[in-house]
Amino acid sequence: MSKRSSMYRDSRWQQKRLEIMERDKWTCRSCGSSGEGVTLNVHHAYYMSGKKPWEYEDQALVTWCEECHVRRHEIQRHIQQMSAQLTIEQYRQLFIATNMFVTATLAGGA
Repeated sequence: MSKRSSMYRDSRWQQKRLEIMERDKWTCRSCGSSGEGVTLNVHHAYYMSGKKPWEYEDQALVTWCEECHVRRHEIQRHIQQMSAQLTIEQYRQLFIATNMFVTATLAGGA
């Protein structure tokens, strides 16, 4: 088991995760899915070196269903691959467009 995966098994993360899901009313904040048969995850909006999963502010955490969570990470990986080849101005424009695209995609609009 990796160090990272063991941190997600830590009781402090499990408690934080439950608090976030409760705050979000056990509903995906992206697509609105909830109820029996829906697998929910707590997503970190960003990562900071050296910070443990449970040490983030609640505002940095959001409940997403498995499908939205996977889609978000796929989009994020694709953007990281593309952005490595851009100038600063191109990257800025991509960042603005990407935020709009990701929001629409996760809401089912794209």
